[in-house]
Amino acid sequence: MTKNIILVIDNDQATSKWLFTFLYNAGYEVRTASSGHEGLGKLTAEQPNLVILDMSLPDIGGEQAVESIIKNPISANIPIVVLLRKDNPHEIARLFEKGIADYIVKRPGIESELLAKCHACLSRARHTTSQLPKGRLISFFSAKGGMGTSTLCLNLAHMLARQVAPKTVLVTDMVLPLGSLSIMTGSQQGRSIAELTTEGEPYDYKKLKNFLAPARDWHFSILQGSLNPHDAQRLNPDQIEPLFESLLLMFNYVIADLGKTLSRVSLPILDNSDGVVIILGVDPVTVELTLAALKFLEETGIQNDKLFLILNRAVGREGLSKLEIERRFNMPIQGTVPYVEDNFNLASNQNVPYIYRFPQDPCTLILNDFARLLRKRITGIHEVRS
Repeated sequence: MTKNIILVIDNDQATSKWLFTFLYNAGYEVRTASSGHEGLGKLTAEQPNLVILDMSLPDIGGEQAVESIIKNPISANIPIVVLLRKDNPHEIARLFEKGIADYIVKRPGIESELLAKCHACLSRARHTTSQLPKGRLISFFSAKGGMGTSTLCLNLAHMLARQVAPKTVLVTDMVLPLGSLSIMTGSQQGRSIAELTTEGEPYDYKKLKNFLAPARDWHFSILQGSLNPHDAQRLNPDQIEPLFESLLLMFNYVIADLGKTLSRVSLPILDNSDGVVIILGVDPVTVELTLAALKFLEETGIQNDKLFLILNRAVGREGLSKLEIERRFNMPIQGTVPYVEDNFNLASNQNVPYIYRFPQDPCTLILNDFARLLRKRITGIHEVRS
């Protein structure tokens, strides 16, 4: 059975050593840090189950350390027990308001109290974790390649990340066997989902952090599906659903670029998505393929109210009109991306979001509106206004 990890943040070497020995002998894994900055770093690296925090740190204030832990989505649900030099009711009340789980006043003979409070906090944390609200899953799909699905996925993810900050956004590149999101964002390709599924559960942040690539200037992280065709062959489809369930407990929004794939890999993602963004073009071939895909999704039980259709008019005025396509589908198209010549390519070639390259372009406002409308669709009007 895996032991609970307790992180002790205390600059007093004698106290830190005593806590380490006492808690280790009580059956816990123990990590120590002698400063606030070191502790916050270990918090991300170690992902402890409980933090014991001394309020008299040499570099940052104890209250500031509490706020940093609570505001970080990775550690927000980790219980904090603070160590105080004296019993100050006003300070204690203020700390509980900030979100601590409990407190202990430093004094001789606190062993039984310390163990009891550690046990109680860990028990409450397990109960709370089982009831944590999941993040929102959004899938991007197109029935035909070359529709700009990945480009729109990245730019709408960027707009969404700007709107919901400081909430966290993860973009997963599920275009197999060769995805392009890491290249398009200028992110360093590391390890892949294909490799991750070979390791199996549990999918916790301690494991996941070695696979994430931060997308500079995009305000989200990327999880690459596969690095090459050989890597893609390692992917275990049976692990996709538990992996994404874990991702949704770690991130507020998880966005999956599926390309034009309808398979054992993509169908569980589509089925569990809160919203499915379908990118379509104006040519008759794309329209017919999209209609076939819509019928298939309906047959697999994916409801129309999950669907968010975007018409990408990448060829000027040629092709069918929005109204003609809506009549063909017998459902509304939520919006149209106007023809912008090579602007999307120019932004992609510089590895930057469209808004950074063309901040005053009307298409930038349209993308921002799409992200807001999509968020409203999947989360409800109350969260949008919060």
